[in-house]
Amino acid sequence: MGRKSVAMQNIMTMYGITENEKNEIINRTKTVLKIVRGVYWATKNKAENLKSEAAGKLAIDLDACLLYLSDFAPIKEQQDFEANVLDLFQNKWMIQPLEQALQNVKGYPELGERYFNILHKSYFDAENLRQDEISAKLNMDDSHYYARKKEAILLFAFCFASIVTPELKSQKARSQRKYKARHAQ
Repeated sequence: MGRKSVAMQNIMTMYGITENEKNEIINRTKTVLKIVRGVYWATKNKAENLKSEAAGKLAIDLDACLLYLSDFAPIKEQQDFEANVLDLFQNKWMIQPLEQALQNVKGYPELGERYFNILHKSYFDAENLRQDEISAKLNMDDSHYYARKKEAILLFAFCFASIVTPELKSQKARSQRKYKARHAQ
């Protein structure tokens, strides 16, 4: 086992986790993040297709198309459109906490922007790059890239958990205040 970076030690201290817990959290978060790109871009593309489909019905603005669908379209067409919209909203509700967690990572005072870029290029970007391509784009050698990626994933896990689990949000705030107070001296 390699030496932990100061950033990793800080993250682990801030959230009060052990080495074993850290590894488990990173592995579980990687599992979630691996499906993000597909869901994220499928949802985005579905929204664009749905908008084009609605606009294509009358070749006028979206408001007029929605009025047509709600008042004049055949029942089957309305039901299909409603099912598509419902599916789109369900996917969007899944994606919003992930996007918010990513933005929270970006705001992290130590290396937040770097962590954001690693996570975005690894899991959210439309282009599916290999690890060595990502590290090259970010001007990082491989060992630093992999170390920072683990830190980014761990931080993302806590940011995401604090969004979807309200009691963790207050715990995170208390931990961050304590951490900042210790490091401000």
